[in-house]
Amino acid sequence: GFVHADDLGVSLAERSALTLNQMELGGGRNFAGLQAELQGRGSRFLSRTCYLTLGDGETDVNYNAVQRGRRTWCSMSFDGVLRDRGKKICRGTIDFRRGSAGSAGDEQENVLLLSDSVENQSIPMILCEEEDVEGRHGATIGRLDEQMLFYLETRGIDAKAAEEMMVYARLGTVTREIRDEALQQRINEYIRSRF
Repeated sequence: GFVHADDLGVSLAERSALTLNQMELGGGRNFAGLQAELQGRGSRFLSRTCYLTLGDGETDVNYNAVQRGRRTWCSMSFDGVLRDRGKKICRGTIDFRRGSAGSAGDEQENVLLLSDSVENQSIPMILCEEEDVEGRHGATIGRLDEQMLFYLETRGIDAKAAEEMMVYARLGTVTREIRDEALQQRINEYIRSRF
């Protein structure tokens, strides 16, 4: 039932790199913001974010990667699970500014919907002031596949266990990046307790 808010601002100099792994796992209302300024030539930004929004929870993600330097690169991925009456909005913006020639940016969101009463908004955006850039964005939104559930049930895995497996697969993109095994275990136990 608590409110969680965080906001991060980053400026990347020439040939610098930042990898951000972030998990939003179930406050009442969650706000995650980021402004990454890729200033220097060859700077790189990689972001992996996952979220779990259950009950009446709300998640609001707003990430901006502003590419100003030449030959910069950014990749932002968002993986999430919505259940019950959960609400989520995810805004991801890749902004190629004048002077960012030779730069590339990619943004992808994958959302698993586990009930009919969730509200999901995925708003990927690419802004461009430069000619020689490459930008991609997309979103995959879906439910558990009935044929897959049937297949798993024929192998002795019930619907609840199959749902849990899919949740771990979706959130595992970030969990696997954590090098502290004890923390990984605590996160997995928390997720299990929520289901």
